[in-house]
Amino acid sequence: MNDEQPARDRLVEAASDISALVLINVIWFVCTALVVTAFPALGGLYHATNALAHGKPADWRTFVEGFRAHFWLSWRWGILNVVIGGALVGNLVFYDQIAAEWAIVARAVIALLLTGWGVLQIFAWPLLMEQADRRVRVALQNSLVILIRLPVFALVVAGGLALLAWASLFAMRPALVFISASLFAYLANKAVIRAIDRIVPKAPPAA
Repeated sequence: MNDEQPARDRLVEAASDISALVLINVIWFVCTALVVTAFPALGGLYHATNALAHGKPADWRTFVEGFRAHFWLSWRWGILNVVIGGALVGNLVFYDQIAAEWAIVARAVIALLLTGWGVLQIFAWPLLMEQADRRVRVALQNSLVILIRLPVFALVVAGGLALLAWASLFAMRPALVFISASLFAYLANKAVIRAIDRIVPKAPPAA
């Protein structure tokens, strides 16, 4: 009976987390569909899923709390990504129109930069939730630290989440409404928490 109780508790906790992820995802989807609240919706999404990743409860109030608390931060992150991502994609399209051998090299370099930028973004929002300094620049620097210090871990996480995103967009589109974004954010939060544990040395126990 003692062995069954923890197992039952874990199942109840897992069911609670799944229902919370679905609720958070639906709210995120509605806010994103409104376009003007798309960036702040990310703040709410990552704030709520960060709480779940730490084993804390989360519901629509947690989402709204994050939406409000990270409103301007989310816009700074969003504008930066529109500018840099737009510039990289624009250059990729431009060089794609040029039929020269050097343009192939240029496209490869830009594609590599775009991929690297995307990998950094996977860890950026979870790091914004974890770090004391909430500047986007610091989060990107710390994302680079994870990529350099734990390259295999970072690339496996990025590849798995990219596969989840691809499946949601092209193979299981209804999942985008109900679970995929919140699951993506939850897994990214869990990955960053694990990466921090591996990189940052733990303080020795007090004597």
